[in-house]
Amino acid sequence: MKNIKQIIFFCLFLFFSALSVYAQNLTVIDSLENELKNAPDDSTKVIILNKLCPHYIFSDFDKALDYANKALKIAQKSKENNLIGVTLNNYGFIYYSKSDYVSATEKLILAVDIFIESGNKLELANSYYLLGSVYHIQGNYEKSTEYFFLSLELYEELGNNSDTANFYNIIGLVFLNQKYYDKAEKFFKKSAKLHKKLNDKTGFAYAINNLGIVYYETQQYELALKYFKETDEINKELNDIKLVAESYNNIALIYFETGQYKKADKFFNKSLKIKKELKDKGEISSVLTSLAKLKIKQNLTDSAEIYALKAYKIFKELNAKYGLSETTYALSQIYSLKNDYKTAYDFSQEYIAIKDSMYNKEKTKIINEIETKHETAKKEEEITSLNLEKKLQKSVIKRQRITTIAVIVSLILFFFLSIFTYRGYILKRRASNLLSEQNKRIEEHRQEIVLQNEKLAEQARKLKELDKIKSNFFANISHEFRTPLTLIAGPVEQLIQKNNYPEIKPDLDMVYRHSKRLKQLIDQLLDISKIERGALQLKVAKADLTAFTGTLVNTFHSFAEENEIDLRFESEENELFCLFDKDKIEKIIGNLVTNAVKFTPPGGKVTVRLNIKDKKANIDVEDTGKGISKDNQKLIFERFYRSEEHNSIGGTGIGLSLAKELVTLHKGEIFVESVERKGTKFTVSLQINETAYSSDEIVSETPEFIPKKDTYIEKNKQEEYINQKTVRNKKKNILIVEDNADMRKYITDNLSEYNIELAENGKIGIEKAISSNPDLIISDVMMPEKNGYELTKKLKNNNETSHIPIILLTAKASEESVIEGLSSEADDYVKKPFSVNELKARVANLIRIREKLREKFQKSITVNPSEITTTSVDEEFLQKALQIVENNISESEFGTEKFTKEIGMSRTALHRKLKALTDQSTTEFIRIIRLKRAAQLIKQNA
Repeated sequence: MKNIKQIIFFCLFLFFSALSVYAQNLTVIDSLENELKNAPDDSTKVIILNKLCPHYIFSDFDKALDYANKALKIAQKSKENNLIGVTLNNYGFIYYSKSDYVSATEKLILAVDIFIESGNKLELANSYYLLGSVYHIQGNYEKSTEYFFLSLELYEELGNNSDTANFYNIIGLVFLNQKYYDKAEKFFKKSAKLHKKLNDKTGFAYAINNLGIVYYETQQYELALKYFKETDEINKELNDIKLVAESYNNIALIYFETGQYKKADKFFNKSLKIKKELKDKGEISSVLTSLAKLKIKQNLTDSAEIYALKAYKIFKELNAKYGLSETTYALSQIYSLKNDYKTAYDFSQEYIAIKDSMYNKEKTKIINEIETKHETAKKEEEITSLNLEKKLQKSVIKRQRITTIAVIVSLILFFFLSIFTYRGYILKRRASNLLSEQNKRIEEHRQEIVLQNEKLAEQARKLKELDKIKSNFFANISHEFRTPLTLIAGPVEQLIQKNNYPEIKPDLDMVYRHSKRLKQLIDQLLDISKIERGALQLKVAKADLTAFTGTLVNTFHSFAEENEIDLRFESEENELFCLFDKDKIEKIIGNLVTNAVKFTPPGGKVTVRLNIKDKKANIDVEDTGKGISKDNQKLIFERFYRSEEHNSIGGTGIGLSLAKELVTLHKGEIFVESVERKGTKFTVSLQINETAYSSDEIVSETPEFIPKKDTYIEKNKQEEYINQKTVRNKKKNILIVEDNADMRKYITDNLSEYNIELAENGKIGIEKAISSNPDLIISDVMMPEKNGYELTKKLKNNNETSHIPIILLTAKASEESVIEGLSSEADDYVKKPFSVNELKARVANLIRIREKLREKFQKSITVNPSEITTTSVDEEFLQKALQIVENNISESEFGTEKFTKEIGMSRTALHRKLKALTDQSTTEFIRIIRLKRAAQLIKQNA
């Protein structure tokens, strides 16, 4: 709406209608080309060449420029100033159309000098108008207004109604951009009236469209919409798709301002589609900016950022200040909403700089003076005309009387002139002093703004730091909860499984159930912390959403039955394969179903429905519960909000807030419909189009979903692992590295079948692992001195300890933490709070795998190190050991002493390493390799 380049273009084409036909078609071009070949003289050639130029401006710029060059050479050769000036005007129009404003200005100033000298008012008016257009598109309203008024005066003087009507429109736009709405309205009405009188539908459409803009800017939306719809009807009648696109854009803005966002989005995109076909960069970027503002209103900051950055890039290329001011302001809002305060501040500074260059008080004052000058000039012309008539009437008086009067008048004029000159000097001095004071005040004001901006930047930095500290606090405190939670849930679970205390089993069940609930709340706090830091990533994979949702709902049946609720799942689709993040959808639906069951009285019903609507997957969770009041419906998605009507049921106010954040992350929307005492329906609408997700967000197919059940670990399955006998009967040695004394005791008490050695931090743990060479290490991750990751890397990269299996215990349950643990070469990873039976099973499993590797080596006829070990360090060690023995296989004196020297290890370290990997001493290892090599030679008859 606010980009007036297309309106200026229209008027430019009207001015050049004398040179060419507006509609570019082959017939007209061919006709002009033939006329050029048969032109009788140079003057005719120049005229025809100038007519041809506009036809190629948009289709072949180089050809248009070539014709202009030819026309100028011929005109200069003929020395006809008017032809040279017309060609220079043509040049200005060509360069203007391609946004080369410097070249356009140079040519047009030359044309102005020529037409002033020749007295050609019509062409001089054209030159003034073109110069005004060039300065206007660059945001230099001072010069553009001056040239527009000069042009208007000439057209009014020439009695050219069509061009005068267009100029009323242009000057109205100048005042509109300066926000002088009453003046803009006056000129647009004058333009509309004159265009209607001339039966010019196109010009009339432009004028009433601009009146609509005035009413839009002054928030008279109904009146604005009326004018825009009338403009749209005329544009469609004229079959002008460019103007139809502008109408769509204007109608969209009205819907935007009145909160009808879906309609606004529809009309913006219709406008954008046409403007992309027309390849008008300035117009495309204007619509992109509007779409960015719309997405800001809809809280879709990622989409808003994409639209705004595209528009910003185009406006930068075009050096269009007005568009840049709009876009930089939008970008500052977007990055502020995304908590990127530094980028937001940078764009706000750029916005202020652009605004200052476009709108300052001095320029506004000059523009008002130019308008006043124009009105005064008209009145002076009328006075001059009356004076001429009086002089003619007095011509009959005697010459002596005339001479006397002339002398008297001259003396009087001289007297008044002297007075006025002196007064002018005084006023000029006063004005100069006032201007100096005003400049001083402006500079002081500017300094205040700079200081305010610096304060705002500092506040933004501090807020960002505070936000980071808050997020880290939530993350750290949530991690710290996991260790005591393990020490609560683990012993309770064991007591329940032993079933030795039936009289307190209900109490134990309650404790265990609430420990699980506490774990869920911790997970929710961690998710919120990740969202605030931007660390929560979307990972979508193609799967059957119907099967996934149905399976997930089934896991809540026992919970629903306990509360006497009828829980059902219904789907219009037997299967729906699409992209979605299983973890995020599980948390979203889990929160909604849990809430629905909690807030529905016994005997009620909760229904989960899946359907496709408007090419989106919609999941409805509907209950027959208490319902939510209209006032609370606006607030339920706010973090930690709890309504008075639901306080009796309990809760934290995290669930729905987290669900909304996750839905937004998933490119979706969530809605609520509720009637008090009848029930509530939440609708989650998800994108199923692959183009909605970036390549970084799409991952390969994930393993089949297994719902998380709130049941105790199956005792028999765990005991199956734990009770399996290892090949060796002797107790295995386990090193426990844990900084929490209670946790060390808890693990020690539950691993009584092993020899246990303890270390209270990572540094001591490394020292004990090297000195005692245990069969397995269990280590916490978060510890003083050396953490679990550092311990693992240190031991796995040491020849003496690389073979020892390591299990990491951690309170960090995120996928990234698991990957970090496994990347450090840990053999297994257990998340707190954990089941002690699960830990026992993992310990037994790793020891059993190590025993099998030893057995495999002992039974193998050929030695294959890659089958013996799971780490590259162990593989390299065995290959080196085998190679040393092979190299010395024929030396009868080769033994332990020489072996240790060549492999670079002490006798004790080498013995422990070979014993751990092969269950053989150094001497046994050498003997077996020699025996196997002898067996091979015998088989080969060597």
